[in-house]
Order: sequence, then C-alpha cells, then structure tokens
Amino acid sequence: MNIPNKILIRVTLVLVAAAGPLAGQDFYQNLLEGIRQDYQIKRYERVLDSLEIAEFGLRSDADRLQEVYGYYLATCFQLRRMEQARQYHQRLLEDSGRTRLPVEDFPDAIREDLAIADLLIRKELLRSPDWEQTIGYETLFYRTVMESAVLDNDRLAGIHLRLKQINRKDRRRDFVTAVIARRNGQAQKALSMLQDTLALPGIGLPEIKDQIYYRIALAHYDLKQYVQILEVIQKIEDPLIIQNIQEIIKKNKISSD
Repeated sequence: MNIPNKILIRVTLVLVAAAGPLAGQDFYQNLLEGIRQDYQIKRYERVLDSLEIAEFGLRSDADRLQEVYGYYLATCFQLRRMEQARQYHQRLLEDSGRTRLPVEDFPDAIREDLAIADLLIRKELLRSPDWEQTIGYETLFYRTVMESAVLDNDRLAGIHLRLKQINRKDRRRDFVTAVIARRNGQAQKALSMLQDTLALPGIGLPEIKDQIYYRIALAHYDLKQYVQILEVIQKIEDPLIIQNIQEIIKKNKISSD
C-alpha cells in the first residue's frame, strides 16, 4: 500500500470514530458491500485497502471479521501473494478450530476461490517451483468435481470437455468418468470405479472424499443396495451431503433391518 492510501485510511478511521457507533455500523456495512463489489470486478488492490479499514473497525464483530479474513485470503490468492495467503489461511483455521477451511460459511462470491486456495495450501502445492501451473490444473480438477454434482444435459458437455483436459496419467479422472457412467445407467461400473478411486494418491482431502462417498451411496441406491448406503454415510464429514443422503433414506424408508 502506498503512503497516500495509508494517510486516507487513518483519516477515514478518525472520522468514523468521531461520528459515533451507529454511524460506524452503517459505514462498515457499506464498506463490506464495496469490498464484495470490488472483488467481483477484480479490483483487488482496492479490496486490500478497504479490508485494512474493515479489519480495524470490526475487531469485536466475529462474524463480519471472519468474512474480512476470507476476503483477505481470496484476494492475496488472486494476487499470488502466497505467503500472505498462507498466513490468513492459518488464522481462519485457528479461528474455526477445524483442519480445513469451512468455505460454506463464506459468501458465494469467494467460496470457490477459498476452496481452491484451501486445497492447494493444505497439499503444500504452492511451495513447488511450478505452482502457477499447479494452480491451473488443480482448479480445473476441483471445478470438474464440483460441477459434476449436477449433471443435467447442459453441464454434461462441459464435463466431457474438462475430462479431456485432465491428464490421462492422473487416475483422479476416473472419478469424473464414474459420475458420467452412473448418469448413463451404468451403476455397477460407476460403483467399481469410485471404490478404486478412493485408494488413489491425492484423494485424501475430505471434501473430495465426501464427493466420492456421495456418488458411491447414489450408485448403491441405483442398485437397490440400501444397507450399504447406511454404511457409507458413516464415512462422510460434510453435513450437507449427509443431509442429502438422509433425505433419500427417509424418502425410501430405508432402515438397517
């Protein structure tokens, strides 16, 4: 940040403090709205300037401060300031008490960016010499996995295209192939491929494993193997995925009897 911006921030903070607490609340809410808009149009340096003001003023507001740190992480990641990104990532993990970033707690606008940053930082991929290429490839894989959650006709063509971009030597592509196979009515083939995929290197991250277990549960459902669904659900961490499977169980009156 340059000197004029630092001076502007200090003047702004003095004026807000002088205006009183109610005016301050309105100011910081408007500031957050501006941060969200600037991030959307990729004005990242301006986002960082605004975040510095927001961080100072929202120190006693845990919920909004979490959003501020989320935008810090996402913005530093977009600017490829990886050391700062790692610092904010660590702070968010400490605040949440979890081993992975709870991206579902953040605004939609930064959720995917945070998920990718979280994935790459935890896998230590940002320390490799070819990390720029790694970011592009891991982003492709992550988006392919998440997009495959809803395979309507419009998305199917996109999934096939992305599948071609995943290195043939990367066995993780089998996950996407399995999802397509199940959609095409090949539940047994999908089930076998998904079970094999669980043992692959690079699949150890909880959010990817949860997606695989979810598809395994759906394949068991297609094959009317209901007891196995109840076994699979015990291995899933994501509460939303658990809820989706529980709705299937409830709808079909599946029990362990």
